[in-house]
Amino acid sequence: MADAMLYVVGLGPGDARYLTAQAQTALQAADVLCGYTVYIDLVRPLYPDKEVYTTGMTKEIDRCRWALETAQSGKTVALVCSGDAGVYGMAGPLLQLAGMGVSRIFVNQAASSILTKHFASPPPTSSIFTK
Repeated sequence: MADAMLYVVGLGPGDARYLTAQAQTALQAADVLCGYTVYIDLVRPLYPDKEVYTTGMTKEIDRCRWALETAQSGKTVALVCSGDAGVYGMAGPLLQLAGMGVSRIFVNQAASSILTKHFASPPPTSSIFTK
């Protein structure tokens, strides 16, 4: 198995000029951008040559599984979500599924106070993502 790399990238408020430097670095490093179609459409003009995988609304778990499997195959994946990846974003469901063999997952955090909380507990997430 290749050394898997997966970024969970929150896009912030949605305009490219508000992307954090950390988010921009992760998106640039990724071989593949994965996310809800509307969110990928926001960043696709910035990275027109990247491979993309998109799904519609309510397919969050499918996107997480696909991102984990693709990272496990050796590609660097950026799993894109809106806002902050750790606050009702994709970090929660992805981390719940992470037992699939991906050893390196980086969650882009917008707020240091939220990041500090994450060291002590899992990211807040909706109950639809619980097992």
